[in-house]
Amino acid sequence: MNLNKLFRSLPIGAKLTIAFAAWVVIPVGVLGVAGTLATMRQIERTALDVLQRDLLVARERSQALLSRVRSDLAYFAAENRLAELTARPDRADLTGLRSALESFLRHKPEYYRLHVLATSGRLLVRAAADPDGRVSVDLAPDPSEGLYYRYLADRTTPGSVAVQPVEVRGGTDGSPIAAIALVQPLATGGRATGAAVLELRVGQLADLFRTTGIVQRGVTAVTTTDGFLLYHSVRHSEHRTLLAPLPEATVYADLPREVADRVLAGVPGVDRSSRSVIAYLPFRFAGHEAAEQFILYHVVPKGQLFGPARRFAAITLVGGTAFLALALWLAVVAARQFTRPIRELREGTKRLARGVFEPPLAIATNDELEELGADFTRMAHQLRLHTEHLESLVAQRTREKLRAERLAAVGTLAAGVAHEINNPTGVILNRIECVLQEVEERCAGCFALRDLEVIRQHASRVASIARGLLDLSRLDTDGRVRVNLADVIARIAGFVAPEFRAKNVSLEVAGEASSAPVRGNESRLEQLVLNLVLNALQATPDGGRVRVGVEAEDAQRVVLVVADTGCGIAPENLEQIFEPFYSSRHEAGGTGLGLAVAHNIATAHGAEISVRSRQGEGTTFRVAFPRDGRAIPE
Repeated sequence: MNLNKLFRSLPIGAKLTIAFAAWVVIPVGVLGVAGTLATMRQIERTALDVLQRDLLVARERSQALLSRVRSDLAYFAAENRLAELTARPDRADLTGLRSALESFLRHKPEYYRLHVLATSGRLLVRAAADPDGRVSVDLAPDPSEGLYYRYLADRTTPGSVAVQPVEVRGGTDGSPIAAIALVQPLATGGRATGAAVLELRVGQLADLFRTTGIVQRGVTAVTTTDGFLLYHSVRHSEHRTLLAPLPEATVYADLPREVADRVLAGVPGVDRSSRSVIAYLPFRFAGHEAAEQFILYHVVPKGQLFGPARRFAAITLVGGTAFLALALWLAVVAARQFTRPIRELREGTKRLARGVFEPPLAIATNDELEELGADFTRMAHQLRLHTEHLESLVAQRTREKLRAERLAAVGTLAAGVAHEINNPTGVILNRIECVLQEVEERCAGCFALRDLEVIRQHASRVASIARGLLDLSRLDTDGRVRVNLADVIARIAGFVAPEFRAKNVSLEVAGEASSAPVRGNESRLEQLVLNLVLNALQATPDGGRVRVGVEAEDAQRVVLVVADTGCGIAPENLEQIFEPFYSSRHEAGGTGLGLAVAHNIATAHGAEISVRSRQGEGTTFRVAFPRDGRAIPE
C-alpha cells in the first residue's frame, strides 16, 4: 500500500499517523476486539458450565434426598409390618406402633407427618412432629383425611412411590404448610391392603439448594412431569403462592409455554430464547429407573449470568478506547517529532533559496536526520562562501570590464590626442631651447630666463602626459620573447637609483638572475616595473624603504613584488587606484596614469595584479605572471 499515492495532498506527518494507525492501531484494535469477543464467549461458556455443574449437584442432592425419604418410608413400613397391620384394620393393635412412630419422627426432624391408612381410605393412625421436636400420635384420627392419599395410592403401581405437593393445615396458627407427600402402597400376598404416607417439609429442599450455591443467582424449582411444582425457591417462602390453585402452582405460571413444554419433555438442556437462561435436568429416585420422573430447573436472568462477560466487555471497550486514543495521540506526537527536522530542513531550503544563509539548522535527533541537518548547514556555509566569492568575482569582473571599456575609450581618445599634442609640443620645446640659449648668451641672469625655464618644464610635462596616453593605448603583443624578470628589475633599479638617493629612500632588490622566466615584451615589462617602483617611491617618505623582487609562487607562476613602507592606501580607494587619471598626489606632479598603464601591461601579458595595503604601514603590489618553462640560454 503506497500512502503517497493514496493521500497525495496530505503532509508527511498525517501520512505517518495514518501509517501508524493502519499498521499498528487497526491490527491491535482488530485483535483486541477479536480477543474480547473470544474472552466473552469463553466467560459465557464458563458461566453456563458452572450453571450446569451446579444444577447437576442440585439434582444429585435432590435425588439423594427424595431417595432417602423413600428408603426411610419403605424401611419403616417393612420394619413395623404395616402391610399386615392394614390388612386387618379392625383387629389391629395400634398401641405398639405409637412408640415406633415417636422414635422415627423424633430422629427424623425433616419429616412433618406420617400416615397409615387402610385400603378403604380410612386413616388408621397419624403422627406429627412440630418444629421443636415434639411428636404427637393420634390413634383415632378423622377417617376421611385419608381419602386423597388413597386416591394417589390407587393410581400408583405396587412397588412404586407417588410424590405429590400437598398443603398441610396443621401449623400452630392454622396456616398452611407446604410439604411433599410420598405415598407408598402396602400389599400382602399380592393384595393391596393400604398405604403409608410420609410428608417432607419443603424447607428441607430449600436448605439443600441453598448449600449448592445456585439459589442466590436465580430461581430453582423442582416439578413433576405433570407440571406441578414440588419446590420453588421464591414461592416456598410464601406458602400461599406455592399451594395456590392448579393453574398458578404449575411450571406454566413460571415459564413461557414453549419453554415449559421443553422443560417437561424430560430431556436435559439449556434454553436461551427468552430474557433468562433456563437450565433443566430430569431425575428419578436413585436405583428406581422405572419410578416417576422429576425435573429440576434453574432460571437465571441473562444480565446476571452473563454480567461478568458484559462488564469485561465494557471495561475492555473503555480500556481499548483509551489505549487507541493514547496510541493515536502518541502517533501524532511521534509524527510531529519525526517531521519537525524535515520541516526545519524545508524552511532552511526556502531561506537558502531566498539567499538567506542564517541561522544554521539546530537539529538534535541523534540519528541520520541530525547528520543531514549538519550536512545541510555545512552546505549552506560553503554555498554562502561560494556566493560571496562569486559576488566578489562578479564585482571584480564588472570593475575590470568597466575599466577595460574605459581604457579602450581613453586609449582611442589618447591615441588621437597624443598625436595632435606631440608635434606642437615638440616644436614648442625646440623653440624654448633656442630662446633659452639666446637669452643666456645676451642676458645671463635675466628675469625672462627663469620664466622660460618654467615654460620649458610645463611643456615637458605636457609631452610626458602625451607619451603616457600613447603608452596607455598601446597593447602591442608583438616582439614577445623569453624574459627574466630578475634582469628587468636589476636594470630598472640601476636606472632609478639616483632618484632614490635624492629622496633618501632605500631600494632593496631580491631574486636570482635566472629564477623568474616569463614570456613577454621586454620594453613593456620594463615600463611595468618602472611605473610600480616610481609609484612606491612617491608614496614612501624620507628614510623609508622600497623592496622589489620576484617570488616563485609555484611551478606555474612567477610573482613580481613591489612593497613600500609608505602611508598606505585607504580601503575605500583601493578599487580606484587602477583607474586612468586617478591619483592622490596631483599636487606633487602625479598624472594618474602610472598604475593604469601598469595594470594594462599586466593584463596584456596574462598576469594578475593585486594590491594589499594598510594605512600607516605601507602597500604591496603583486603581479603574477605565467611561468615560461623553457630554459634561458646562457
